[in-house]
Amino acid sequence: LTGLDFSEAQLAKARELLHAELAAGAVELRQGSAYELPFPDASFDGVCLIWVLEHLSDSVRALREARRVLRPGGVLSVTEVFNAGLRVEPPCPAMATYWMAFNALQRQLGGVPDVGAELAALAAAAGFADIQLRTLPVRMDARMSDPARRREFVSYWRTLWLSGTEQLQSRGLVSPVLVDAMQTEFTALAENPAAIYDYSAWQVAARRPSGTD
Repeated sequence: LTGLDFSEAQLAKARELLHAELAAGAVELRQGSAYELPFPDASFDGVCLIWVLEHLSDSVRALREARRVLRPGGVLSVTEVFNAGLRVEPPCPAMATYWMAFNALQRQLGGVPDVGAELAALAAAAGFADIQLRTLPVRMDARMSDPARRREFVSYWRTLWLSGTEQLQSRGLVSPVLVDAMQTEFTALAENPAAIYDYSAWQVAARRPSGTD
């Protein structure tokens, strides 16, 4: 398994988490860009991207690079966000305002917060074949009756949302008061057994065509 990231800080974290695998020679980590992968043509059986394209301004270029390093018949797997599909009940106005700012920031940084809905078209434009698209639903509702499990679910999503707080505040897109209100609403969702948090990611699987192409 070969892992690649543009950020040295992220690679440092990966080295910490994958210490045993790296020591055993089961994993290699490289620094590089999704637009210019530091690997020869046709060098991998599979390429997996998770939460990558949402941060890029040219997804097709990145997918063409993925196709280049795949062997003929090699498999592409991409999992991506569709932030417009989020539904929270009962209504949480602070969360709604924060989420709009979160997605606005991603667009300002050159990302695409709803890129999941485009995955099939992007894979086709990059020259892949046998393209299959599916949703990956993530849902908390009344069926999640264990309070500890609900708290764990909400804690995960709250942490994800808070990952953008520093940049959002530095750009004046959210206030500390809004952040506090958003966190209060997250806590209320965890404590309300009838509350709903519904989010669906999208995933595409495809292959590099066999033959000379």
